[in-house]
Amino acid sequence: MPQPIWDKPGVNLNTASVEELETLAGLGRDRAQRIIDHRPFADWDDLRRIRGFGDSIINDLKSTGAIIRGPKPRRRPFTSRRP
Repeated sequence: MPQPIWDKPGVNLNTASVEELETLAGLGRDRAQRIIDHRPFADWDDLRRIRGFGDSIINDLKSTGAIIRGPKPRRRPFTSRRP
């Protein structure tokens, strides 16, 4: 069975710490902090609003295991439709 997208491994740009972000290629402490300051991200294009983040850095992040995921969806409580 395939893994749900919210369980796939990788460094999630929406939840990672500065230290975790620094493990990705091309990111030092300054860029890692800028990612945190501009959260949340819905997709890769959202990174372009950060000063200094263009195609090159975004492609490096994708190739080194960075992911963009939101929170795990909550299950709706079971309710009976019977009266």
